[in-house]
Amino acid sequence: MRFAGKYWLAGMAFWVGAITAGAQPGDPACTGGVVKDDGSPETGWGWIPSVIEGQYVQQFHSGELPTRNLETVCICWLRTSTDWELDFEVVFYRDVAGEPASTPFAAIPATATPVGEGVAGGRFFAVDVSGVRIPFGTFYLGARWNASADPFFFLCADTSPATAPVNVFYIDDRADEWTSVFDSADPIFIPHRAIMVRAVASERAEIEIPTLGHTGLWILGALLGAAALGLLAARRLSLCCTTTRSVSARCGAGGLPNGSRPRSGGAPCPGAVAGQPVDLNAGSRAPEAALPAPDRAL
Repeated sequence: MRFAGKYWLAGMAFWVGAITAGAQPGDPACTGGVVKDDGSPETGWGWIPSVIEGQYVQQFHSGELPTRNLETVCICWLRTSTDWELDFEVVFYRDVAGEPASTPFAAIPATATPVGEGVAGGRFFAVDVSGVRIPFGTFYLGARWNASADPFFFLCADTSPATAPVNVFYIDDRADEWTSVFDSADPIFIPHRAIMVRAVASERAEIEIPTLGHTGLWILGALLGAAALGLLAARRLSLCCTTTRSVSARCGAGGLPNGSRPRSGGAPCPGAVAGQPVDLNAGSRAPEAALPAPDRAL
């Protein structure tokens, strides 16, 4: 199989030249979601065999997806190796000042097999990423693999002029910061448009559950405490007072209903005066009234 060229990317990555044949269809689950490529690779980005941890990630935005709950990620792979099985990780990064964070917020292990040979053999592989919830705004999604263990595997890339350019960052274990393909001095990235990575999210509507901060929790605790004290006070009042239809009660000597004994745990009604009504609504003593007749029970 003939390749138009093979170049070193600053001693780190390969460029595999174009072949006219298109990609194989790949996994049928990879036809939907957020698609930034035209479906047919013209090249592939990889790493030299001394790289232990090489990564390429592409920029996405939460607004491009129906929900923030991802279900599937599709990645197109090709190879020039005699081996056809690749172990890799699907990696997710938050955006920090316009580039990926230093560590991923999620990494899902996966295996692609059988990976096709050459650009004509490039095909998509679907990875189940259920449970991954993306952040609001910009995030980055791509692949990480060990080129020293699985050499000469490449992530499919789209260089068609008709494809809208998408920012892609790369890094390996010998570097301490990400590099954008748009900022790279290496000429092999000049025709870059997109890497062939797609994201599929759940279509189910989301239910956002609000959370309370420290201040909100403190206020909630204070309100619950006040409510508990109010209930205790009402309970204490109910142990010693007899409520009438007008929500008032008359208490006898010692604040107890005439001719009655204190209930277990009972106490005199707050503010009660022998033989005078207690307004339960106002919580204060009502105007004085005449004592009831001795032969009349409350």
